[in-house]
Amino acid sequence: MLRLRTALALSGEQVAVAIASREDDDPTSTVARYDGSTWSKHRVPGLVTSLASLPAPEGGSPTLLALSEDGTVWSIADEVTHESIFRDPSLAETSVMTCIRRAGRTLVACGWNGRAYLRFGDTPWEPLPVTHDASLATTHWSALAIAEDPSSIALVGHGEQVYRTPTADERAELDAARASGDRRLRRELRARYRPMLAPPGGRAVVASGETWSLAPVEATGKLEAVACLGTAGFLAVGGLGTAIHFGTDVPPSRHTLPTGEQQLLDVTHDHGRTYVLARTAVVAFDDELASAEPLELPPAANAPMGIGAVDGVLWLFDAQGTIARRVDRGWEPITPPSP
Repeated sequence: MLRLRTALALSGEQVAVAIASREDDDPTSTVARYDGSTWSKHRVPGLVTSLASLPAPEGGSPTLLALSEDGTVWSIADEVTHESIFRDPSLAETSVMTCIRRAGRTLVACGWNGRAYLRFGDTPWEPLPVTHDASLATTHWSALAIAEDPSSIALVGHGEQVYRTPTADERAELDAARASGDRRLRRELRARYRPMLAPPGGRAVVASGETWSLAPVEATGKLEAVACLGTAGFLAVGGLGTAIHFGTDVPPSRHTLPTGEQQLLDVTHDHGRTYVLARTAVVAFDDELASAEPLELPPAANAPMGIGAVDGVLWLFDAQGTIARRVDRGWEPITPPSP
């Protein structure tokens, strides 16, 4: 069965998708580009989890970037080349990289175990400072977005609770308190030396240069996706109908969607409109996130997985192969590529 793993809207006429099967003994992915009339395809090893693109040369097509779970970035143009994000080959064996995005000359990729990497222009990939924070080591980043004005990066995902690690001297005090049987002292020392650094649940980070901050999003479920709202910060969406507006100078605020507590799967922003994908509808917001209009999904979309908006055109992607763009007040289906 055809199964889309990820997709990218390139323009009002063009899209790219990645098709793969995790059940394969030696999995490969098909990266297919639709130019408005036909599909072109390239096969690459591994499971592609995310797509991005580089600007097209004059008269040409954009170069596709396909991120595999193991941190390989495939550049797909007239020729196919690849590089690894990781300098340490052992990291590729234990990593699950989930998302890659571009803004200007900046590329950012993120994944499990708190990993996030940046590449500017032709420089090597470097870990973002947030990658080294022990309090986020159990965080699985699922998505990211890049703001150019002011320059910042939002990472969203979920993680387990994380506690501070006591020093050797502090551990000795804790052991002595345990041996003495003094429960009150033990509680006091645990509160002092092992405070919770990060609660369980959804997490969002805003990074700018060498600094970063954990946004107090208070999401109990996983945050699935995030979009940059121009100069107005970011919107993150996820489980239990969670939609949170936040940013460097934007206090977190929740927004209620007409789809209630349905899981929210994706979010995109274009031309002053923000679109959120729920299980049964796409919700269109105005630029102020003040009014919300639900749009019915295409009839064949039984497993919606993503949306994208570019050049004023909204695209919808379904894991089972439905690809459609919004035309007037309906959906125009696009015949998917063969695997």
